[in-house]
Amino acid sequence: MKRSVIALILVSLMVTLLPLQALALKPEDIEPPLTAAPVNYLNLGDSIANGWSADKGQSYFELFSDYKRVGPSVDLSVPGATTGDLLDALETHRYQNAVRQADVVIISVGGNNLLQPIQDRVQAYFSAAGLQPDLMEPAQIQAAIEAIALARSMTPEAVWTEMANTLIMEAATPGQPLNTALAYGAATFMSEWGQIGATVRTLNPDARLIALTLYNPFESATVLYGLFETLAPAMNGVLWAWSAQEDCDLADVYSAFQPAPDAVAFSLSWGTVNLDIHPTTTGHSIIFNELAALGTVDEFQPPKAS
Repeated sequence: MKRSVIALILVSLMVTLLPLQALALKPEDIEPPLTAAPVNYLNLGDSIANGWSADKGQSYFELFSDYKRVGPSVDLSVPGATTGDLLDALETHRYQNAVRQADVVIISVGGNNLLQPIQDRVQAYFSAAGLQPDLMEPAQIQAAIEAIALARSMTPEAVWTEMANTLIMEAATPGQPLNTALAYGAATFMSEWGQIGATVRTLNPDARLIALTLYNPFESATVLYGLFETLAPAMNGVLWAWSAQEDCDLADVYSAFQPAPDAVAFSLSWGTVNLDIHPTTTGHSIIFNELAALGTVDEFQPPKAS
C-alpha cells in the first residue's frame, strides 16, 4: 500500500515538473494508437498531384502521406493528364481496384484543360524556329530566345516581349485558336468533373473524397491573369456545387494561393522568365496545410467495424 502511495506521489511530481509545451500537444504530434486501422491513401490527378517543381519529399502527396502516418499511399497521378484522361483511366481495372481499396482519395485535375493549350502554343513558337527547349527550364528558354534574337538581329528582350504579347493577344481574342482552345478546355472540365466524382463515389461510397480547386498561376494585373479569372472561378464553382451535393471536401487552393506570390514561380518578365505553372515547394506546403486543415489524423481513420 505504501509503495502504491509513493508511486502515485512520484508520478504527480513528474507531471508538475513537465514543461507546459509537453502538455499542449497538437493532434498531428500524437502517434495513432497501435490498434488504429490503416488509412489507405490514393492520389489521383496530373503533374500537380505528381509533385512537379517541388523539392524531393516535399510534394503535397508526400507530405500528406507522412501526416496520416499509417497505411499505404498509392500515387496514380499522371503528368499532363486532363479530366478526360482521368475519366479514361477510371475505366481500367488498376484504377478501379485502387479506388475501391482507398480510405482517402485526393484529386487534383483540370489545370491541363486550360494550361496545356498555352504550353502547346509556346512550344509551337519555338518549334517554328527549329528549337525545342524544356518549358520547365528557364535557362533553356532564355538560351532559345537568345538564339532567335541572334538570327533576327534583335535583342533577346525584344524577341521575348514579342512572343509574350502574341501569346496574350491570341489567348484574349475571341475567334483565335488559342482563345477557342481555352474556352473548350473550361467547358470540357465542367462537363467531365461530375463524371469523375460520380465514378469514384460509385466505386467506393465510403471513402473520404477530397478535391483541389484550380488556382490562377499568372502574375496579377496581367492580361493572362484576368483571362484566367474569367475561367477558373466558374470551373471552381462546379467543384463547390459537386462538393455540396456529394458530401465531399474541397481544399481551396485558389484562395490559399491568392496572397502567396511564392506559391508559383511563373513570370513573363524577361529578367525573371519562368513558364513553370506548377506549385513551388512553398505552394505544395500550402496545399498540404489546406488538406491537413480538413481534419486531424484520427479523423482520417476509417470507422471500426462494430
